[in-house]
Amino acid sequence: MRLRILPLLMLAVACDEAPADKPAASASVQAATALPSAVPTPEPKKEEPPPVVKRECKAGNVVDFADADVEAEVRRKLQKEKGDITKAELGKIKSLKLSSSSLNSLDNCIFPHLTHVQGLFFGRGKIRDIEPLAELTTLLDLKLAFNPITDIAKLEKLTKLDRLDLGHTQIRDLKPLEKLTEITDLQLDDTPVDDLTPLAKLTKLEKLSIQRTRVKDLKPLKELKSLKFVYINGAPVDEPFVIMRPGLKVVDQ
Repeated sequence: MRLRILPLLMLAVACDEAPADKPAASASVQAATALPSAVPTPEPKKEEPPPVVKRECKAGNVVDFADADVEAEVRRKLQKEKGDITKAELGKIKSLKLSSSSLNSLDNCIFPHLTHVQGLFFGRGKIRDIEPLAELTTLLDLKLAFNPITDIAKLEKLTKLDRLDLGHTQIRDLKPLEKLTEITDLQLDDTPVDDLTPLAKLTKLEKLSIQRTRVKDLKPLKELKSLKFVYINGAPVDEPFVIMRPGLKVVDQ
């Protein structure tokens, strides 16, 4: 009987023995199985726009052009294919249509001399600085749409403006428009504008387009009795009915 039990006891002892330690994993294996780092990936830096460089203007009464399209339109308006163009001649121009041109900037040696211009129409371009327009106080109609403009403070003196198109620009602050009380038509489509408070003083405003902006509150427009059309398609307007009255259409399509 004892001879039969002994092998069973030896087998039980063998089963209770701790297994031998496994060899440690190599450094390369440990590195491969390590958890990923918890350090967040830094956001890419936003590219700063290049600084606005003003060119040195030619001395005397004769002007020189930096942009061929501007020169061509000026010559067309003056009906002068050849020869020098003077500052006095620029002062006779009533309007310039540059809608088909893509300007990188407003020439500081040309535009300030358009002292009697009433209409300026710019096309899609890279215009950022509008300082050359700051003293053009005869302007009635100005189109600056589709340009990366962020600051419109230089428009403050253009108090005769009747129509202003700032659509597809990067403007946010409308405060410079407070004094432009002659405006009847204002286009702000596809801009990051979110506050219409500065427009409360534009008592002659008849048409306002704020499509695809960030505007939620229309209450600043409530006392604008001349207002006939407000286009709000794509804007997160909360209560369009707050400005509703006979003769005013709020268009959301």
